[in-house]
Amino acid sequence: MNFINWMINEQYKAESTASKYNGAISNRLSLMANVNLINIKTTEGFIPVKNNIENLTEFQSINEKGHHMYSRALEMYLQYLGDIED
Repeated sequence: MNFINWMINEQYKAESTASKYNGAISNRLSLMANVNLINIKTTEGFIPVKNNIENLTEFQSINEKGHHMYSRALEMYLQYLGDIED
């Protein structure tokens, strides 16, 4: 199950919300991390990258302007990875 389907089917997110979170992970946040976050498939691999992103001034700025959508997208992806690892 991919990230979008997981959000819709397991987290009961609207398709538009799932699409926005997926876009944040696969585009803007991946650019900040210099790695395609969707290619990270373990929590162990994702947590250090997530922490590095969250410490960036650019992240803090866009996250504040975006009403914490970016931090929520990171948390949702971490939760998704935890679920698919089980």
